[in-house]
Amino acid sequence: MITFRALFQRTNQFCILVPTMNKMLALCIASCLVMTSVSFSQKKDKAIYIDKEACLALVGYINNTTIIKNITVHLYMGSNLVDSLKPKSSKDFGFILKRNQRYSLHIIAPGYYSRLLIINTDLPDNISTLPLFAFEFELMLLKEKKGMDDFYLDFPIASISYDAQVKKFTFSQKYTSFMEKEVSKAESDFKVRKSTH
Repeated sequence: MITFRALFQRTNQFCILVPTMNKMLALCIASCLVMTSVSFSQKKDKAIYIDKEACLALVGYINNTTIIKNITVHLYMGSNLVDSLKPKSSKDFGFILKRNQRYSLHIIAPGYYSRLLIINTDLPDNISTLPLFAFEFELMLLKEKKGMDDFYLDFPIASISYDAQVKKFTFSQKYTSFMEKEVSKAESDFKVRKSTH
């Protein structure tokens, strides 16, 4: 399952606040210094200096009720690994993405199906990236089940891109709904097969 909601689509402040299980993660974003790749996965406040080509603060949260150990989040630009992190117990993570790039976010944990999101940061030339756009999502990792059809779990769960009509980054609801429906169907079929054996 994946949930998306607007964090702050654009912020004139230098802070993005993300609520995390009775804690607030404050990410101070200063756009005047240059850095090539930025990620965060901390309980404490952390200053983040971003690239002048940065356009999107992508913030994720693993929403499983059970504790999952050794979660790793890989960020790829095209086919190149550009960043990797291991979220702490807060299960929050995030990246600052550059404009006009194609990214994929791969979330893995032992004993769970990996999850993949694709992000297209193409923006029209007349769109300013200051203040940054922001996009927040939550997802649950599914436990691996021997014998379950995992065909649809190999596909991205979401496709995120800029929507010129609403002037913010959004996700394809139609695509994500279809993928969630197919994964739920695979889980249901697995339960039926398991109960008849």
